[in-house]
Amino acid sequence: MSQEQGGQGAAPLPAVVLAGSRTQKPFFEGDTPGYKALMPLLDRPMIEWTVDAVEGAPGVRDLLVVAPDEVGRALAEHPRVTVVPDHGGFLANILAGLEAAEGERVLFVNCDVPLVRPEMIEHFLQHAPADPDVVVSAVEQSSLSKLPQAPSKPFRRLGDGAFAHGNLFLINHRERDLELLHRSLDKMYGRRKLAVLAAAALGPGFLCWFLWRCLILHQAPLAELVERAGRLLGLGAAVVVSPYPEVALDVDEPDDYAFAQSMLKQNENSAP
Repeated sequence: MSQEQGGQGAAPLPAVVLAGSRTQKPFFEGDTPGYKALMPLLDRPMIEWTVDAVEGAPGVRDLLVVAPDEVGRALAEHPRVTVVPDHGGFLANILAGLEAAEGERVLFVNCDVPLVRPEMIEHFLQHAPADPDVVVSAVEQSSLSKLPQAPSKPFRRLGDGAFAHGNLFLINHRERDLELLHRSLDKMYGRRKLAVLAAAALGPGFLCWFLWRCLILHQAPLAELVERAGRLLGLGAAVVVSPYPEVALDVDEPDDYAFAQSMLKQNENSAP
C-alpha cells in the first residue's frame, strides 16, 4: 500500500479526540499531576488547542471527545463537541468513540498535540487510503529541521528513513466485531514502548523478521512494517507519512510542554 495513496474527494468523517490520559509528574513550576487535557497553555486548557484544529479541518463532520466529566465541562463553549464518558483506558476509549460516532470510518486524535493545525489534519485525511481497517500517521526525522528547537522524540531507522509515530489515526470498522478489534489492538498496546516486545507479541516469525530486516539491516520500509504487523493482527493497515513534524509532537515530558508553550506564544505574537 503506497504511503501516499489518497482519499481525495471523500465525504467528511466523524472525529474523536481521546482525552482521558493523566500526567504522572509536574510539567512546570506549581503544576500538580492531573488530566493532561486540562494542562494550561496560554491560559487555555491544552485540549482546546487540539479541538480548535480538528473543528477547523474541512474533512471533519462531527466532533466527539471521550473524556471524564471534569474535562468535558471545560469544553462547554464548544457547541459542536459531543462529550462521551471516559471508559477508563486508551483502548476502551477508542471503542467508546467508535460506538458513539455515526459512521464506519472515524478519525482519532490524541488530545495532547496543541501544535497541530487544521491543514495538518486535512493532509492526513486526504492521503489516507479508504480500504484499510487502520491507517496510522508517522513523521520522518528530517522534517524536524522545520522546528530545530523541538524536543527529541524516539525515531526508528528503517529502509526508507527514520520515523516516529504520529498522533492521528483512522479506523474503518465497517461491520467488524468491536471486541475482536479491541483484542487485536490490545495485543500490541501493552508492549508499545519496547519495539522488540511488541514484535514478539506478533509471533516468532515476525520477531525474527523485525530483528533482522528492521533493527539490524534497517532495510524494511515503513509501509511494509505497518502492513505486516496489521496482517498478523487480522487487520488491513497502512501509513501516511506527514510532512508536518507537529503531528508527532505530543506533550509527554516537561520539555515538550515548554516547547509547545513557546511555539504557541510565538505564533500568537506573529499573528496579524
